[in-house]
Amino acid sequence: MFREDNLTSSTIAVMNNESANWPKWATEPVNIEPYSNEWPVRYERIVTELNGLHPFAPHHLIHVGSTAVPGLAAKPIIDLAYPIPDFSAIEDILSVLEKKDWHLIPPELDAERYHRRTFVKVVDEHRYAHLHLLLSGSGKYDLLKRFRDILRAYPALVEEYADLKAQLAEKYQNDRELYTAAKSNFIMSALDNYFSGR
Repeated sequence: MFREDNLTSSTIAVMNNESANWPKWATEPVNIEPYSNEWPVRYERIVTELNGLHPFAPHHLIHVGSTAVPGLAAKPIIDLAYPIPDFSAIEDILSVLEKKDWHLIPPELDAERYHRRTFVKVVDEHRYAHLHLLLSGSGKYDLLKRFRDILRAYPALVEEYADLKAQLAEKYQNDRELYTAAKSNFIMSALDNYFSGR
């Protein structure tokens, strides 16, 4: 199990590439694959699984990220977002999700993203899905949905984003954090220039 109360100096050392004891799925390289029609099917299956484990409101459990955009190459990991008022129920949610191989990312390893708690679904030692529980008051849930909808509406932007992702995946293949951070300017530019307030 990968959770906050397992965080020790040795696991922190792994994040600094000083040890090899980290779970395989936690150190996977960035791997971009062509879009697959299987991804929305996976999303629906994951929603069914999650709703069988915890009473999430189905219409708020949304598919975000690149796998939610038809035609866009992506890491083959399904991202879901869900708004919550606070993190008081995290341990209760963990207690049911971990039965189906969902692992909570320790908050200490995601300190810059204070607004979220992320669960990783692991299948055959690989990341299969991310569930991002986002503080309702942070606005991050709406931003993820907004960026997804912009990409769905502008095919030329999808092509531009795909090219950027391919370049960054090659440059930061073994550093997921830098890969993610390097996309920020593109994402913010799209939100600023294409969002019309719909």
